[in-house]
Amino acid sequence: STSGGALDHWVLWNAQELKRVAGKVQLGRFLKGLRKIAQDAHPSQTSSKFSLAATALQVTTSGAFTLPKTMTSARAMDLVRFFATRGRLQAEDVVTLCRSASFVFAKESTVGFIPALKPGQRVVVVGDLHGSLGDLTHALETMGAPSPTTRYIFNGDFVDRGHSSIEVFLSILALKLASPGYVHVHRGNHEDEDMSFANDLGAEFDHKYGGTSSRAPTMLFEAFADVFAVLPLATVVEDNAFVVHGGLPRNPVSLADLQQLPRGKFRSLCHVLPPNADKDATIAQDLLWSDPMEGLDGPMAASHQSTYQAGVNYRRGGSGCLYDATMVTDWLRSHGLRRFIRSHEMVQQGACRNMIMEGNESHFEHWTVFSASSYPRGEGMNDAAVLCLHGPGVEPVEVVSWRLEQADSAASEAVGRVNVVAAIWRHKASLLRRWEEHQVTPGKILVEDWINVLCSVIQGTENTMWRALLPLLGGAVSKNATLVNFSHQMRLIENEFHRSGGEVAASKDDNSLGTLISALYREPDMIEAMFSTVDEDKMGTISFFELDKIVAKLNAMEASEPDTTSLPAIDSRAIWKLLDQDRSGEIDLNEFAESSRLT
Repeated sequence: STSGGALDHWVLWNAQELKRVAGKVQLGRFLKGLRKIAQDAHPSQTSSKFSLAATALQVTTSGAFTLPKTMTSARAMDLVRFFATRGRLQAEDVVTLCRSASFVFAKESTVGFIPALKPGQRVVVVGDLHGSLGDLTHALETMGAPSPTTRYIFNGDFVDRGHSSIEVFLSILALKLASPGYVHVHRGNHEDEDMSFANDLGAEFDHKYGGTSSRAPTMLFEAFADVFAVLPLATVVEDNAFVVHGGLPRNPVSLADLQQLPRGKFRSLCHVLPPNADKDATIAQDLLWSDPMEGLDGPMAASHQSTYQAGVNYRRGGSGCLYDATMVTDWLRSHGLRRFIRSHEMVQQGACRNMIMEGNESHFEHWTVFSASSYPRGEGMNDAAVLCLHGPGVEPVEVVSWRLEQADSAASEAVGRVNVVAAIWRHKASLLRRWEEHQVTPGKILVEDWINVLCSVIQGTENTMWRALLPLLGGAVSKNATLVNFSHQMRLIENEFHRSGGEVAASKDDNSLGTLISALYREPDMIEAMFSTVDEDKMGTISFFELDKIVAKLNAMEASEPDTTSLPAIDSRAIWKLLDQDRSGEIDLNEFAESSRLT
């Protein structure tokens, strides 16, 4: 079971992360819709020629990988190793892999089926990987390539919160194409157009492929999103286990009901659904987002006095539901299974088993498996694990766990220091003005107020991140300090910024803060066109009235499109809060451009 302290830390971090992402999801929808309007209104200003075939191969190693016409198991493993040496595919090959995999997934059932295991056969269940290519590579090297005797279930959440989301997902697609009958791939809650756009995936494409064309990252991201939408949702291992990313639906359903769920229809399921939402959307979201109820960190007691007592999943901001032990036993018993296996949550030891008790006997097992060690982004202290189901019958589950050593931690810290300094320096004027408003004595401010101002002025940050980054600022801020001398601190930051040449650091980690800052404003013409679309009176700033008007137009556009009726309306006040960074009551082009970049 997960230790209380580690679990509490994860729940707190996850709640803060979801709150941050929820705002970025709203802003992302707003900006994507606004982009479409701007393209129609300013075609000459926003058009640009683009050809995937013209994009250059970007690799940091010698040589390149030639994508075969027919993927084999050996070549798929070669691709994983190629990525491990920091190689990159050509953009056109990325699209080819995505399209080929989409075709395969579209022909599969929503719920996959693996026949009862025979002696010598096993199923390896891989949990959340979250862009950790090292953990994927370790799992494959330890367990072996997919084969008739070793089937794999990749149980979702391949992207975001790691440095190699692109490579992890492409590796899994290659494995699927090479061994379609022995590789099962599930959608997770992060395999979602809006969720991954609000997290790291869009920025990763921007850094790794943005140098070839301003439109390449967007087109490649959309190729990924196309695959996300058609991924299967679960797999049944006959007489053994039901495997799904999140959990059970809030209302009773059968496997036949799940098989009928449409795929390709719901590109995004991360929003809190209204009561009148599409029934299929609610079921699909629950499969991806649900969690077991609190207090189940140990033996789970099933009670049949009342069934299907699903709760509201406040831990996920209302997405999905909370399910109890009775719901699990009812589901497993009705389908002749013994184990319920899911992922979706970090587990300190990599995997956690809960025995479900009925009276004095345990008949059913509930498992959570998580396969990204040191989560997130190599900063945590958790193990990774995979589960091995062996045949014949219901043999005990084998847990294979590990924790990868985080190499280059000193180099990463040095890079992080330079990039934190650069981020603060870029917002110098706004930060100083806001800090002065909160000073308790001339030039000094409480550490908590110092952090809160940073979170408010520099978009996309959170208190826990800045608290962790305090040591990177050296003498400017002591980790145990109560007050911050912000004037002195800014002078130190100014000196350090100029010593670094006014640049952010180059990092081996492709998705570091520095790479995002260095990728500023790749499409200035598009940003200006989008700003001009909202700035109706052409006064050079956006008022709330102008923003509210364009948001109403976007909501009307979404409502008229098929398969978007389950989406909640874009909240103009939430968008305003994110865009008006200096709280001046109006939005200028610089604020708009900064918010666009960071989303």
